[in-house]
Amino acid sequence: MRTAVLAFGNPIRNDDGVGPWVLAELRRRVPPSEAVTYFDLGSAAFEVIFALRGHDRFLIVDAVTGTGEPPGTLFRVPAHVIEQAPRADPVVYLHGLKWSQCLGYARRLLGDAYPTDITVHLVAVDDLEHDMRLSPPVQAAGARVVDLLETALCSTADSPAITCA
Repeated sequence: MRTAVLAFGNPIRNDDGVGPWVLAELRRRVPPSEAVTYFDLGSAAFEVIFALRGHDRFLIVDAVTGTGEPPGTLFRVPAHVIEQAPRADPVVYLHGLKWSQCLGYARRLLGDAYPTDITVHLVAVDDLEHDMRLSPPVQAAGARVVDLLETALCSTADSPAITCA
């Protein structure tokens, strides 16, 4: 099984940088390999979509606003559930491509190679000022996501290509 871990977020918008932060932390625990590929889609998303071909699973991390929940609240949802939810207009994104848009493009471009195993981890945020720091509750939630993703990767690590601690 090949897994693509996709992180979305803008690291210079405080808590919106939780996705790239999770990606960096997870890479330290589970190094990239033939079985695990990491993608930072904060600003260079379109060119990454073509590199998703050949992956059996997507694990996605992003920040989410407007949930009504306190910062640091973690949502873990299968992508198909969120893709079917109605969207409020207007939609404003803090980075080049939102994960739901990325999946839409990937579904069209990958065709039959599009994986059915996709899980989205969203962290509620509200500090989107121009700076490069995560608030304590968002960083704590990010650390929980790192643990969850490490468990997901290592529990399927029947391949010597994945190195788990």
